[in-house]
Amino acid sequence: MYRKLHSLTILLITVLLLASCTKSPETAVSAVSAARTYADYIGNGTKIAVEAGDAFGIVARDVFKAEDVRELPTVEDMLSALLAGDVNAALLSNGSSRLIMDSGDYPDFEYLIVPEDVYINRAAPVFYTKELRDKYNEWFAGVAADGTWKEIVDRWIGAPLPKQEDIPQFELSGENGVLRMCDTGSYAPLTYFDDNGKLAGFNVDMMSRFAEYMGMTLEIEIVPYEEIADYVASGKADMSACTLALTDERAKSMIFGEPSTITQAVLIVKKGGKIPYPSGIELEGAASVDRMFDVPNSKYFPVLDFYNMKSGGSLTIIENFKTFQQTTEFTCGPSCIVMLLEYYGMYDGQGDRAMYELRENKERPESMLKDLIIMLENFGDWDIYSTYDLEDPYEMPADLIINSLKEGKPVIFGDDDWGGHWKIIIGYDDMGDDITATDVLIVADPYDTTDHNQDGYAVISFERLYYNWSNRYDPDFSHNLFLIASPTQ
Repeated sequence: MYRKLHSLTILLITVLLLASCTKSPETAVSAVSAARTYADYIGNGTKIAVEAGDAFGIVARDVFKAEDVRELPTVEDMLSALLAGDVNAALLSNGSSRLIMDSGDYPDFEYLIVPEDVYINRAAPVFYTKELRDKYNEWFAGVAADGTWKEIVDRWIGAPLPKQEDIPQFELSGENGVLRMCDTGSYAPLTYFDDNGKLAGFNVDMMSRFAEYMGMTLEIEIVPYEEIADYVASGKADMSACTLALTDERAKSMIFGEPSTITQAVLIVKKGGKIPYPSGIELEGAASVDRMFDVPNSKYFPVLDFYNMKSGGSLTIIENFKTFQQTTEFTCGPSCIVMLLEYYGMYDGQGDRAMYELRENKERPESMLKDLIIMLENFGDWDIYSTYDLEDPYEMPADLIINSLKEGKPVIFGDDDWGGHWKIIIGYDDMGDDITATDVLIVADPYDTTDHNQDGYAVISFERLYYNWSNRYDPDFSHNLFLIASPTQ
C-alpha cells in the first residue's frame, strides 16, 4: 500500500536523471511515461511479418533476432496477420507506414521508427546489362541535379496518394523501341493500380521519364516481388521498375543502378494496453519511474504481449485489458478501480487520486475492501461479490477465479505483497494438467517495477497466492481479500 524504493536506487536515479525522485508525497517528481521503442522487440521470441522477397526480412533476422520471420505476399496480408495476433509486428518502409497511418483504417497500430544508425534501406533498380545501367545512372544524375527527382519523391513518398488528375501522364515516342521492365503492382506508393486500372506510383513516374529520355515506349510486366531479380537476370526484362535493397551480397550477383529510394524501417505493432495518466499532476509511485527499470531482451523475464493475448487451450484471459501504474505510493486499490472502470467503458479519466478521495475512511492511507466498493458505487449500480459474501472468509472456493474469468469478470485481490497491495487477476492458465502447482495467474499490477518490463502485467503462481492469501491492513478480513464486480444490467 505504501512503500519506498531503496535509498540506493533513489540515489542512482537522482544522479542519472539529475532530478529528485524521492518517493514521499512532499517531494514528488514530474515524469513522462516512456513509450515503447523498436528495441523492445529485439529478441524475446518476436514474430515479424515482412513482404516476401523484401530486404526487411534480413533486418528482421539480423537486427531484431526474430524467432519467426513471416514472409507474406502483400502489405494487406502483413497487417491482417498483425491484427489477428499471428505476428507481433510488421516491418515496412517509412513511406508505406505513413500511408497506412494516414488512411485511418488502422487506429490500433503504433509506429516505431528504426534509427538510421541501426538500419537504412538504400534501394535501386536492377539491370540485365551494364550498358543500360550506365544510361540509367547518367539520366538519374541529371534528374537528381535539376530537382526532378526530389519533385517525384515529394509527390509520392511519405504523402497521401495524389488525386487521379494530379498523376503525371507521358506520351512516349517509341522511336528507339520498347523498354521492358517488371514490377509488383502491389506496393503503394511505389507501385499500384489507380482508379482507372492503370499502373501508377513512384516507380512508374520515374521509369516513364527514363523511357522518355531513352526515346522508347514502356512495358511493365507484373511479377511477384521475390521473382523480380531472377526475371531480370534471365533477360525477360531489361530492368526492374521497382527497386531492390542494395546489399553487398546482392551486388555480387546483380547489376544495380544508383539508389533512387532511401528509406528508414518502421516497425508497426498493435498499441499496448496502458491507460494514460491524468494531465497536470506530478507523478509519484510506480508512475514516476515508468520504464526506468526495464531490461531489454532480459534473459530472466521474456516479454509477452498480454494485452493482445487470446484465450485458447489451457489459457483463459480477458483480452485487451488496459493497465495503469499508480501515481502515488498508496493508491494501488484506487488504481485497480481505474482499470476496472476502463475495462467496462466507464472510466472518466480522473485517475487514481480522484478515486482515493471517494473513500469513507480517510484517517489511514490504505484503501480497504469496503473503500473499493464505495468507489465503485459512485459510478452507478454494480453486481458485487466479495469476501463479505463468503460464508467463511478463511475458505476460498478454488474455482472462483477461473469461473469469474470465464464470465469475463476480472478479480481484484489484496495481499501482503509490498507490505500490502491490490492487483487484478485477468488470466488463468492451468497448463493443461490437473496439478495446481503448475497453474499460473496473469495479473494487472499497478506497481509493476520488478519484472524488467513495466507494462503493468505480471505472472504469479496460483498455488502460492491461494495458500498465502493474507493481509495485515484490512481490519475486516485477514485472509482472501477479493472483489468481483460488473455493472448491473
